[in-house]
Amino acid sequence: MSARACMRCPMVFYLVFCMGAVPTLGQREAERAAVGGKLAAARAALATGDYQRTMKLAREATQQAGDAASVWQEAGELMYRSGHPAESLPLFERAVELRPESLPYNWQRGIALATCAQWEAAAEQFARHREVNPDDVENSAWHYLCVAKRQGADVAQTQLIPSRGDPRPPMMEVLRMLRGELQPAQLIAQVENNDALAAEAKERALFYAQLYAGLYCDARGDIPQALQYLEAAQQTSVRGYMPDAARVYLQALRSRAVDPHNRNDR
Repeated sequence: MSARACMRCPMVFYLVFCMGAVPTLGQREAERAAVGGKLAAARAALATGDYQRTMKLAREATQQAGDAASVWQEAGELMYRSGHPAESLPLFERAVELRPESLPYNWQRGIALATCAQWEAAAEQFARHREVNPDDVENSAWHYLCVAKRQGADVAQTQLIPSRGDPRPPMMEVLRMLRGELQPAQLIAQVENNDALAAEAKERALFYAQLYAGLYCDARGDIPQALQYLEAAQQTSVRGYMPDAARVYLQALRSRAVDPHNRNDR
């Protein structure tokens, strides 16, 4: 080998090494497609009730997620909805770390924290969510629960997040319940007797009434009644994030009711 060829060797090695270390555009697109495929398969598994497969695919998606905050966020949501709230938390935290401006919008993180009985952090999340969604009564209800668990229902009532108007049935009635103006059974009865609602809308309203009646009773320490309302909410045919959240929260509440030491209260 000539002297000139020998001088070129280090540069050739450097270029080959660097080209191997930096993914090409095609490789990056293939990785994104693979991640998208994992998330799509996880969503399909969730729809069929295959929660173990949902969890497995969500975890696999994060292994190729890199710095894609949206992937970490969706993986966290899928992990939570598959019944693994504790495992969802680091995924939500990573999503927020990568995109800090998304924190006020991340009510899903708040529900996961509440399910894991991390009441203080959850209350802070719902307080932040108020900044971007000020009239959402669901946010008020979760915040009420978290404050009540830490400081009692009387304090929670004084710190209740108001709403200028949430048009979804029966949200304003839920707010009245949180204020102490309506009992949970009255809330349920109002929905059941509301003949102005079409059948599908009534079923959706009844689900939300049962869910938030359950959280209200939990907040006030009536665990048997909370379990009864949350179990009733499982009978709905409504599909989406909140029916899944009701199922996962019920699992956690049952666990805490059976084993009072399994509380992780913070």
